[in-house]
Amino acid sequence: VSCGLPSLWPLLPTRPGDHQWLARMKSSHVTVGVVLIGLNMLFFGLIRTSTSPVTKQQLLSSSIRSRVLAPKFISKFPRVHLESKNFYTNGRHDSKRCLASGVHSLRTAAIATKAVSHLGSNQLSIWSFNLRSDFNAEKDGEDRWDARKDGVVEMLSRYNPDIIASQELIAQQVTYLGDHLSGYEFEGCCRLGSDADEYCAIFYKKDKFDVVDGDTVWLSETPEEPASIGWDAMYPRIATWSVFKFKSTGALVTVISTHFDHQGIEARKRSAGLLKNMVKRLQEEFPESPVMLCGDFNSIKADNEVYRTLTTGEGALVDAWDTAAEREDGGWKRSTMHKFKGTEFDGCMGDGTVELCRIDEPTIMPTASNGKEHIDWILYTNAKAGQVNVKPLKSSVVIDTLPSGRYPSDHFPVKTDVHIAA
Repeated sequence: VSCGLPSLWPLLPTRPGDHQWLARMKSSHVTVGVVLIGLNMLFFGLIRTSTSPVTKQQLLSSSIRSRVLAPKFISKFPRVHLESKNFYTNGRHDSKRCLASGVHSLRTAAIATKAVSHLGSNQLSIWSFNLRSDFNAEKDGEDRWDARKDGVVEMLSRYNPDIIASQELIAQQVTYLGDHLSGYEFEGCCRLGSDADEYCAIFYKKDKFDVVDGDTVWLSETPEEPASIGWDAMYPRIATWSVFKFKSTGALVTVISTHFDHQGIEARKRSAGLLKNMVKRLQEEFPESPVMLCGDFNSIKADNEVYRTLTTGEGALVDAWDTAAEREDGGWKRSTMHKFKGTEFDGCMGDGTVELCRIDEPTIMPTASNGKEHIDWILYTNAKAGQVNVKPLKSSVVIDTLPSGRYPSDHFPVKTDVHIAA
Protein backbone atom coordinates (compact mmCIF):
# COMPACT_ATOMS: atom_id res chain seq x y z
CA VAL A 1 0.00 0.00 0.00
CA SER A 2 2.73 2.47 0.96
CA CYS A 3 4.47 1.91 -2.40
CA GLY A 4 1.30 2.82 -4.28
CA LEU A 5 0.30 5.85 -2.26
CA PRO A 6 2.69 8.40 -3.84
CA SER A 7 0.95 7.89 -7.19
CA LEU A 8 -2.38 8.77 -5.57
CA TRP A 9 -1.30 12.09 -4.01
CA PRO A 10 -1.46 14.13 -7.26
CA LEU A 11 -5.02 12.96 -7.84
CA LEU A 12 -6.28 14.61 -4.69
CA PRO A 13 -7.22 18.30 -5.17
CA THR A 14 -5.40 20.85 -3.07
CA ARG A 15 -8.62 22.49 -1.97
CA PRO A 16 -12.37 21.64 -2.07
CA GLY A 17 -13.03 23.88 -5.09
CA ASP A 18 -10.30 22.20 -7.10
CA HIS A 19 -12.13 19.03 -8.09
CA GLN A 20 -13.34 19.32 -11.69
CA TRP A 21 -12.21 15.75 -12.28
CA LEU A 22 -14.61 14.61 -9.56
CA ALA A 23 -17.51 16.68 -10.92
CA ARG A 24 -17.46 14.50 -14.02
CA MET A 25 -18.36 11.55 -11.80
CA LYS A 26 -21.62 13.07 -10.52
CA SER A 27 -23.57 9.90 -11.30
CA SER A 28 -21.36 7.95 -8.88
CA HIS A 29 -21.49 10.15 -5.79
CA VAL A 30 -21.53 7.27 -3.32
CA THR A 31 -18.63 5.54 -5.03
CA VAL A 32 -16.48 8.68 -5.01
CA GLY A 33 -17.34 9.31 -1.37
CA VAL A 34 -16.42 5.79 -0.38
CA VAL A 35 -13.13 6.03 -2.29
CA LEU A 36 -12.26 9.23 -0.47
CA ILE A 37 -13.20 7.78 2.91
CA GLY A 38 -11.13 4.71 2.11
CA LEU A 39 -8.13 6.81 1.14
CA ASN A 40 -8.54 8.89 4.29
CA MET A 41 -8.58 5.80 6.46
CA LEU A 42 -5.50 4.42 4.70
CA PHE A 43 -3.65 7.69 5.07
CA PHE A 44 -4.58 7.95 8.75
CA GLY A 45 -3.53 4.38 9.43
CA LEU A 46 -0.20 4.86 7.71
CA ILE A 47 0.42 8.04 9.67
CA ARG A 48 0.22 5.93 12.83
CA THR A 49 2.72 3.37 11.50
CA SER A 50 5.17 5.65 9.68
CA THR A 51 8.42 6.73 11.32
CA SER A 52 9.41 9.35 8.75
CA PRO A 53 8.36 12.96 9.60
CA VAL A 54 8.24 13.86 5.88
CA THR A 55 6.06 10.90 5.02
CA LYS A 56 3.78 11.65 7.97
CA GLN A 57 3.33 15.23 6.76
CA GLN A 58 2.50 14.10 3.22
CA LEU A 59 0.04 11.51 4.48
CA LEU A 60 -1.59 14.02 6.83
CA SER A 61 -2.06 16.51 3.97
CA SER A 62 -3.62 13.87 1.72
CA SER A 63 -5.77 12.60 4.58
CA ILE A 64 -7.18 16.08 5.18
CA ARG A 65 -7.94 16.58 1.47
CA SER A 66 -9.77 13.28 1.11
CA ARG A 67 -11.74 13.84 4.29
CA VAL A 68 -12.77 17.39 3.29
CA LEU A 69 -14.08 16.23 -0.07
CA ALA A 70 -15.79 13.00 1.01
CA PRO A 71 -18.90 14.59 2.62
CA LYS A 72 -19.60 16.49 -0.60
CA PHE A 73 -20.30 13.19 -2.31
CA ILE A 74 -22.01 11.18 0.42
CA SER A 75 -24.04 13.78 2.34
CA LYS A 76 -27.11 13.01 0.22
CA PHE A 77 -26.98 9.40 1.40
CA PRO A 78 -27.68 9.56 5.17
CA ARG A 79 -26.71 5.99 6.08
CA VAL A 80 -23.28 6.17 4.46
CA HIS A 81 -22.73 9.67 5.80
CA LEU A 82 -23.69 8.65 9.35
CA GLU A 83 -21.38 5.64 9.34
CA SER A 84 -18.43 7.70 8.14
CA LYS A 85 -19.20 10.42 10.69
CA ASN A 86 -19.31 7.87 13.49
CA PHE A 87 -15.94 6.53 12.42
CA TYR A 88 -14.36 9.96 12.71
CA THR A 89 -15.98 10.88 16.01
CA ASN A 90 -15.92 7.68 18.08
CA GLY A 91 -12.21 7.92 18.87
CA ARG A 92 -11.28 4.47 17.57
CA HIS A 93 -8.56 5.65 15.20
CA ASP A 94 -6.09 2.81 15.72
CA SER A 95 -3.88 2.04 12.74
CA LYS A 96 -5.06 -1.55 12.28
CA ARG A 97 -8.71 -0.49 12.14
CA CYS A 98 -7.87 2.37 9.73
CA LEU A 99 -5.95 0.15 7.34
CA ALA A 100 -8.56 -2.61 7.37
CA SER A 101 -11.43 -0.16 6.92
CA GLY A 102 -9.60 1.67 4.15
CA VAL A 103 -8.98 -1.49 2.17
CA HIS A 104 -12.58 -2.58 2.67
CA SER A 105 -13.90 0.83 1.52
CA LEU A 106 -11.79 0.75 -1.63
CA ARG A 107 -12.95 -2.79 -2.44
CA THR A 108 -16.54 -1.66 -1.91
CA ALA A 109 -15.94 1.31 -4.18
CA ALA A 110 -14.60 -0.94 -6.93
CA ILE A 111 -17.76 -3.05 -6.79
CA ALA A 112 -19.97 0.05 -6.70
CA THR A 113 -18.17 1.57 -9.66
CA LYS A 114 -18.89 -1.48 -11.77
CA ALA A 115 -22.54 -1.45 -10.69
CA VAL A 116 -23.21 2.22 -11.45
CA SER A 117 -20.98 2.82 -14.46
CA HIS A 118 -23.66 1.79 -16.92
CA LEU A 119 -26.30 3.92 -15.20
CA GLY A 120 -24.15 7.03 -15.11
CA SER A 121 -22.76 6.76 -18.62
CA ASN A 122 -26.22 6.44 -20.20
CA GLN A 123 -27.59 9.53 -18.50
CA LEU A 124 -27.93 12.71 -20.47
CA SER A 125 -29.21 16.23 -20.05
CA ILE A 126 -30.96 17.49 -23.18
CA TRP A 127 -32.23 21.00 -23.91
CA SER A 128 -34.64 22.42 -26.45
CA PHE A 129 -33.83 26.09 -26.92
CA ASN A 130 -35.13 28.64 -29.42
CA LEU A 131 -32.33 31.21 -29.20
CA ARG A 132 -33.90 33.96 -31.31
CA SER A 133 -32.51 34.70 -34.73
CA ASP A 134 -30.10 37.57 -35.35
CA PHE A 135 -32.15 38.75 -38.35
CA ASN A 136 -33.83 41.52 -36.33
CA ALA A 137 -30.92 43.14 -34.49
CA GLU A 138 -32.25 46.67 -34.91
CA LYS A 139 -35.73 45.69 -33.75
CA ASP A 140 -34.41 43.69 -30.79
CA GLY A 141 -32.34 46.60 -29.46
CA GLU A 142 -30.99 45.65 -26.01
CA ASP A 143 -31.96 42.05 -26.72
CA ARG A 144 -30.03 41.73 -29.98
CA TRP A 145 -27.73 38.73 -30.33
CA ASP A 146 -24.55 40.76 -29.94
CA ALA A 147 -25.74 41.85 -26.49
CA ARG A 148 -26.81 38.33 -25.49
CA LYS A 149 -24.20 36.01 -26.92
CA ASP A 150 -21.63 36.08 -24.12
CA GLY A 151 -24.34 35.57 -21.51
CA VAL A 152 -25.79 32.67 -23.49
CA VAL A 153 -22.39 30.99 -23.60
CA GLU A 154 -21.93 31.55 -19.85
CA MET A 155 -25.36 30.09 -19.04
CA LEU A 156 -24.97 27.03 -21.24
CA SER A 157 -21.45 26.43 -19.92
CA ARG A 158 -22.76 26.65 -16.37
CA TYR A 159 -25.57 24.15 -16.93
CA ASN A 160 -23.33 22.01 -19.13
CA PRO A 161 -26.02 20.05 -21.04
CA ASP A 162 -24.99 17.00 -23.04
CA ILE A 163 -27.16 17.90 -26.04
CA ILE A 164 -28.69 21.23 -27.08
CA ALA A 165 -31.42 21.04 -29.71
CA SER A 166 -31.50 24.64 -30.91
CA GLN A 167 -33.91 26.52 -33.13
CA GLU A 168 -33.77 29.76 -35.12
CA LEU A 169 -30.01 30.34 -35.05
CA ILE A 170 -28.47 31.66 -38.25
CA ALA A 171 -24.97 30.83 -39.49
CA GLN A 172 -22.99 33.40 -37.52
CA GLN A 173 -24.77 32.44 -34.29
CA VAL A 174 -24.15 28.74 -34.86
CA THR A 175 -20.50 29.49 -35.58
CA TYR A 176 -20.15 31.67 -32.49
CA LEU A 177 -21.56 29.01 -30.18
CA GLY A 178 -19.48 26.34 -31.87
CA ASP A 179 -16.34 28.42 -31.28
CA HIS A 180 -17.11 29.47 -27.69
CA LEU A 181 -18.87 26.46 -26.13
CA SER A 182 -15.95 24.35 -25.02
CA GLY A 183 -16.17 20.66 -25.85
CA TYR A 184 -19.14 20.85 -28.24
CA GLU A 185 -19.65 20.20 -31.91
CA PHE A 186 -22.86 20.54 -33.89
CA GLU A 187 -24.87 18.79 -36.58
CA GLY A 188 -27.37 20.30 -39.01
CA CYS A 189 -28.00 22.45 -42.03
CA CYS A 190 -30.20 25.44 -42.68
CA ARG A 191 -33.66 25.78 -44.11
CA LEU A 192 -32.56 27.22 -47.48
CA GLY A 193 -29.99 24.48 -47.92
CA SER A 194 -27.16 27.03 -47.65
CA ASP A 195 -25.62 29.18 -44.93
CA ALA A 196 -28.01 32.05 -45.53
CA ASP A 197 -30.84 31.16 -43.19
CA GLU A 198 -31.98 29.52 -39.96
CA TYR A 199 -30.70 26.23 -38.57
CA CYS A 200 -32.12 23.67 -36.17
CA ALA A 201 -28.56 22.83 -35.12
CA ILE A 202 -27.95 20.08 -32.58
CA PHE A 203 -24.94 20.75 -30.33
CA TYR A 204 -23.45 17.75 -28.55
CA LYS A 205 -20.51 16.91 -26.30
CA LYS A 206 -17.85 15.45 -28.53
CA ASP A 207 -16.15 13.57 -25.69
CA LYS A 208 -19.39 11.75 -24.82
CA PHE A 209 -20.92 10.93 -28.21
CA ASP A 210 -20.03 9.75 -31.67
CA VAL A 211 -22.35 10.68 -34.54
CA VAL A 212 -23.67 7.59 -36.34
CA ASP A 213 -25.91 9.26 -38.92
CA GLY A 214 -28.04 12.34 -39.49
CA ASP A 215 -29.74 14.62 -41.97
CA THR A 216 -32.02 17.61 -42.40
CA VAL A 217 -35.49 17.31 -43.96
CA TRP A 218 -38.05 19.94 -44.92
CA LEU A 219 -41.53 20.08 -43.45
CA SER A 220 -43.33 20.08 -46.78
CA GLU A 221 -44.88 17.78 -49.36
CA THR A 222 -41.32 17.29 -50.69
CA PRO A 223 -39.20 16.70 -47.56
CA GLU A 224 -36.00 16.02 -49.49
CA GLU A 225 -36.17 19.27 -51.46
CA PRO A 226 -34.11 22.09 -49.87
CA ALA A 227 -35.99 25.34 -49.23
CA SER A 228 -39.37 23.75 -50.00
CA ILE A 229 -42.34 25.43 -48.30
CA GLY A 230 -45.16 23.25 -47.04
CA TRP A 231 -48.88 23.90 -47.25
CA ASP A 232 -49.77 27.38 -45.90
CA ALA A 233 -46.43 28.06 -44.17
CA MET A 234 -44.78 31.45 -44.55
CA TYR A 235 -41.21 30.09 -44.59
CA PRO A 236 -39.39 26.84 -45.29
CA ARG A 237 -39.35 24.78 -42.10
CA ILE A 238 -36.99 21.96 -41.21
CA ALA A 239 -36.22 19.10 -38.86
CA THR A 240 -32.61 18.05 -38.23
CA TRP A 241 -31.97 14.58 -36.85
CA SER A 242 -28.84 12.89 -35.55
CA VAL A 243 -28.18 9.42 -34.19
CA PHE A 244 -25.67 9.57 -31.34
CA LYS A 245 -23.71 6.71 -29.81
CA PHE A 246 -22.48 6.88 -26.23
CA LYS A 247 -18.73 6.40 -26.41
CA SER A 248 -18.66 4.64 -23.05
CA THR A 249 -21.33 2.01 -23.64
CA GLY A 250 -22.28 1.99 -27.33
CA ALA A 251 -25.91 2.80 -26.52
CA LEU A 252 -27.77 4.84 -29.16
CA VAL A 253 -30.12 7.80 -28.92
CA THR A 254 -31.69 9.70 -31.82
CA VAL A 255 -32.37 13.42 -31.39
CA ILE A 256 -34.57 15.57 -33.63
CA SER A 257 -34.66 19.37 -33.51
CA THR A 258 -37.48 21.16 -35.33
CA HIS A 259 -39.22 24.52 -35.67
CA PHE A 260 -42.83 24.67 -36.89
CA ASP A 261 -44.19 27.61 -38.86
CA HIS A 262 -45.59 30.56 -36.93
CA GLN A 263 -48.23 31.45 -39.53
CA GLY A 264 -49.53 28.31 -41.24
CA ILE A 265 -52.10 26.50 -39.09
CA GLU A 266 -52.47 23.73 -41.65
CA ALA A 267 -48.68 23.52 -42.00
CA ARG A 268 -48.28 22.90 -38.28
CA LYS A 269 -50.85 20.09 -38.35
CA ARG A 270 -49.28 18.44 -41.40
CA SER A 271 -45.78 18.88 -40.02
CA ALA A 272 -46.81 16.94 -36.91
CA GLY A 273 -47.97 14.02 -39.04
CA LEU A 274 -44.82 14.16 -41.15
CA LEU A 275 -42.58 14.06 -38.09
CA LYS A 276 -44.53 11.20 -36.54
CA ASN A 277 -43.94 9.17 -39.70
CA MET A 278 -40.28 10.21 -39.70
CA VAL A 279 -39.87 8.94 -36.14
CA LYS A 280 -41.37 5.62 -37.25
CA ARG A 281 -38.91 5.35 -40.14
CA LEU A 282 -35.96 6.18 -37.88
CA GLN A 283 -37.07 3.49 -35.45
CA GLU A 284 -37.12 0.97 -38.27
CA GLU A 285 -33.67 2.01 -39.46
CA PHE A 286 -32.19 2.19 -35.94
CA PRO A 287 -34.36 -0.22 -33.92
CA GLU A 288 -32.11 -0.12 -30.85
CA SER A 289 -32.28 3.68 -30.57
CA PRO A 290 -34.93 5.61 -28.65
CA VAL A 291 -35.96 8.90 -30.28
CA MET A 292 -36.17 12.30 -28.60
CA LEU A 293 -38.10 14.99 -30.47
CA CYS A 294 -37.28 18.55 -29.39
CA GLY A 295 -38.52 21.80 -30.80
CA ASP A 296 -40.45 25.01 -30.97
CA PHE A 297 -43.80 23.71 -32.19
CA ASN A 298 -45.53 27.13 -32.12
CA SER A 299 -48.47 25.33 -30.55
CA ILE A 300 -49.59 25.00 -26.97
CA LYS A 301 -50.47 21.52 -25.77
CA ALA A 302 -53.98 22.20 -24.47
CA ASP A 303 -56.74 21.25 -26.92
CA ASN A 304 -54.37 21.37 -29.87
CA GLU A 305 -54.36 19.06 -32.89
CA VAL A 306 -50.58 19.32 -33.31
CA TYR A 307 -49.96 17.94 -29.84
CA ARG A 308 -52.70 15.31 -30.17
CA THR A 309 -51.24 14.07 -33.46
CA LEU A 310 -47.83 13.53 -31.93
CA THR A 311 -48.88 12.09 -28.57
CA THR A 312 -51.90 9.87 -29.36
CA GLY A 313 -52.70 6.98 -31.66
CA GLU A 314 -50.33 4.55 -33.33
CA GLY A 315 -46.69 5.54 -32.89
CA ALA A 316 -47.53 8.07 -30.20
CA LEU A 317 -44.66 9.91 -28.53
CA VAL A 318 -44.55 10.61 -24.81
CA ASP A 319 -44.17 14.04 -23.23
CA ALA A 320 -41.09 14.16 -20.98
CA TRP A 321 -42.72 16.94 -18.95
CA ASP A 322 -45.59 14.63 -17.99
CA THR A 323 -43.55 11.55 -17.15
CA ALA A 324 -40.53 13.06 -15.38
CA ALA A 325 -40.08 12.00 -11.78
CA GLU A 326 -39.57 15.67 -10.90
CA ARG A 327 -40.62 18.96 -12.53
CA GLU A 328 -39.30 22.45 -11.96
CA ASP A 329 -40.72 25.62 -13.50
CA GLY A 330 -39.22 28.32 -11.28
CA GLY A 331 -42.75 29.43 -10.43
CA TRP A 332 -43.60 30.20 -14.07
CA LYS A 333 -46.81 28.48 -15.22
CA ARG A 334 -47.36 30.08 -18.60
CA SER A 335 -45.99 29.79 -22.11
CA THR A 336 -42.32 29.14 -22.82
CA MET A 337 -42.43 32.08 -25.25
CA HIS A 338 -42.25 35.43 -23.46
CA LYS A 339 -41.03 37.98 -26.06
CA PHE A 340 -38.07 39.05 -23.90
CA LYS A 341 -40.39 40.07 -21.06
CA GLY A 342 -39.65 36.98 -19.01
CA THR A 343 -41.92 36.37 -16.05
CA GLU A 344 -43.59 39.76 -16.65
CA PHE A 345 -45.10 38.50 -19.90
CA ASP A 346 -48.89 38.27 -19.79
CA GLY A 347 -49.87 38.06 -23.48
CA CYS A 348 -51.95 35.38 -25.13
CA MET A 349 -50.63 35.73 -28.69
CA GLY A 350 -47.24 34.84 -30.05
CA ASP A 351 -46.07 35.60 -33.56
CA GLY A 352 -48.46 35.14 -36.48
CA THR A 353 -51.30 32.80 -35.57
CA VAL A 354 -49.65 31.30 -32.50
CA GLU A 355 -51.94 31.22 -29.44
CA LEU A 356 -50.17 31.11 -26.10
CA CYS A 357 -53.09 30.71 -23.68
CA ARG A 358 -55.36 27.79 -23.03
CA ILE A 359 -58.46 28.07 -25.18
CA ASP A 360 -60.79 27.02 -22.37
CA GLU A 361 -59.47 29.57 -19.87
CA PRO A 362 -57.46 32.26 -21.66
CA THR A 363 -57.34 34.76 -18.80
CA ILE A 364 -56.70 32.43 -15.88
CA MET A 365 -53.15 31.94 -14.66
CA PRO A 366 -52.46 28.19 -14.39
CA THR A 367 -51.73 27.00 -10.86
CA ALA A 368 -50.01 23.69 -11.66
CA SER A 369 -46.86 22.86 -13.55
CA ASN A 370 -48.79 20.95 -16.19
CA GLY A 371 -46.98 22.59 -19.09
CA LYS A 372 -50.15 22.88 -21.17
CA GLU A 373 -49.22 26.35 -22.42
CA HIS A 374 -45.67 25.43 -23.39
CA ILE A 375 -44.89 25.74 -27.10
CA ASP A 376 -41.39 24.27 -26.66
CA TRP A 377 -41.50 20.54 -25.97
CA ILE A 378 -39.36 17.47 -25.51
CA LEU A 379 -41.14 14.28 -26.57
CA TYR A 380 -39.72 10.79 -26.77
CA THR A 381 -40.37 7.21 -27.74
CA ASN A 382 -38.59 4.06 -26.64
CA ALA A 383 -36.51 1.89 -28.92
CA LYS A 384 -38.45 -0.38 -31.21
CA ALA A 385 -36.30 -3.43 -30.49
CA GLY A 386 -35.24 -4.77 -27.13
CA GLN A 387 -35.74 -3.09 -23.79
CA VAL A 388 -34.03 0.25 -24.40
CA ASN A 389 -36.24 2.80 -22.68
CA VAL A 390 -36.13 6.50 -21.92
CA LYS A 391 -36.65 7.32 -18.25
CA PRO A 392 -37.09 11.07 -17.62
CA LEU A 393 -35.67 12.00 -14.24
CA LYS A 394 -36.32 15.74 -14.15
CA SER A 395 -37.89 18.22 -16.56
CA SER A 396 -37.43 21.96 -16.14
CA VAL A 397 -38.20 25.35 -17.58
CA VAL A 398 -35.08 27.49 -17.21
CA ILE A 399 -36.06 31.08 -16.39
CA ASP A 400 -32.55 32.44 -15.70
CA THR A 401 -31.62 35.97 -16.69
CA LEU A 402 -28.25 37.06 -18.02
CA PRO A 403 -25.80 39.10 -15.89
CA SER A 404 -27.25 42.17 -17.61
CA GLY A 405 -30.69 41.36 -16.22
CA ARG A 406 -32.03 40.69 -19.73
CA TYR A 407 -33.10 37.26 -20.97
CA PRO A 408 -31.03 34.92 -23.15
CA SER A 409 -33.87 34.64 -25.67
CA ASP A 410 -37.53 35.40 -26.23
CA HIS A 411 -38.21 31.77 -25.26
CA PHE A 412 -37.44 29.99 -22.02
CA PRO A 413 -35.47 26.83 -22.73
CA VAL A 414 -36.86 23.51 -21.58
CA LYS A 415 -34.58 20.72 -20.44
CA THR A 416 -34.89 17.11 -19.40
CA ASP A 417 -32.46 14.86 -17.60
CA VAL A 418 -33.02 11.28 -18.74
CA HIS A 419 -31.58 7.83 -18.31
CA ILE A 420 -31.40 5.57 -21.33
CA ALA A 421 -32.10 2.22 -19.66
CA ALA A 422 -31.13 -1.01 -21.39
